[in-house]
Amino acid sequence: MEKFIILNDTADKYYVSADILHAEIVSNDLNLHYRDKTVIVGQTDDATQADVDAINAAVVDVWSQGYTEATIGPLTLSSVVTGIS
Repeated sequence: MEKFIILNDTADKYYVSADILHAEIVSNDLNLHYRDKTVIVGQTDDATQADVDAINAAVVDVWSQGYTEATIGPLTLSSVVTGIS
């Protein structure tokens, strides 16, 4: 089953897979590491450790939900998400 985390509580929502192995800050960007790729979350300001902690907590929360609950969020980070690359 695929599970997702919704980023932003504005009209511009972004969905990322919850199969994240770990999140970290690299060059002030929030990087989400998956088994086969790394995704960079663009934000209006530099990423913070609170963003990493929020992503890691969301991964635990979404996988703790029942089988029929495929998403969690919207998750509010320290600044607005402007894109995913």
